[in-house]
Amino acid sequence: MNRPTAENIAIWTVVIVGFFLVVMMDWAGLPQKWHAAIVGTAISFGGVVAAYQRKWRYRRFWISLGICFVVHILLMWIVFQRILAPVRTLGILIWSPIAFAEIILLVAVIPVIERKLRRKDK
Repeated sequence: MNRPTAENIAIWTVVIVGFFLVVMMDWAGLPQKWHAAIVGTAISFGGVVAAYQRKWRYRRFWISLGICFVVHILLMWIVFQRILAPVRTLGILIWSPIAFAEIILLVAVIPVIERKLRRKDK
């Protein structure tokens, strides 16, 4: 599969999954602030997946990304459920800079985790 096609599939997958999650959270009656969490997650992890296309075929990349995703979900729950508990709405544009900063963090952390996994495999 050529890169533009793979990139388009990745982008549309993120958009569709994000939309599905927003609808499900609305049906569950969760506050609107969770929309910002979903969009922030899509921005940060979608950006990293797009940036690391050459690593898509390597299991260590996906394991590293998965580890970061689990940590991200736990931190998002702490921030949105505990720290921002009284907040009902949070603008996506307010949360987006944090998501972009997370991209930088993920781009730095994922190779470190991959190296640790590589050493563990040997």
